Amino acid sequence: SQNPAMLDYMSEGVEPGNAGNDLYVVNNTFVNDLPGGGPFVQISPQDKVPVVLQNNIFYGGGKVINQEDAILKSNFTGDPSFVDVAEGNYHLKPGSPAIHAATDPGNSLEEYSLQPAFQYLPTACGEKRLNEKDLGGLAFNAAGEALHCR
Repeated sequence: SQNPAMLDYMSEGVEPGNAGNDLYVVNNTFVNDLPGGGPFVQISPQDKVPVVLQNNIFYGGGKVINQEDAILKSNFTGDPSFVDVAEGNYHLKPGSPAIHAATDPGNSLEEYSLQPAFQYLPTACGEKRLNEKDLGGLAFNAAGEALHCR
């Protein structure tokens, strides 16, 4: 890709139809295996609203964000002890420092809840999130395996 950023916001310019330019990146797992590591989150310099990054896991090489006044809360950078990175299983192992490390993200400026309610389940499925206190996109499951879609 010409753009090595994992999440790139506003690089194509301001969209007049948007009510605001605020961005909340909450409870995500970013895994960067790009040689040399590109940025995890890249924000256009024209966006002057501080981005909120909270309760995320940033794994692999690269700068977390290029916006100097971004609001960073309860994020983890490094190895959070995933079940099996090589196989793409990013559930947390027992004893992971990301378990019970999240803080309440509250609401957006528009008063939308930022609390995670669902999480991804392969393939193209989802499920209700059982634990709001874990960092990243997947709540810890004591059995160490994926939950089943209902």
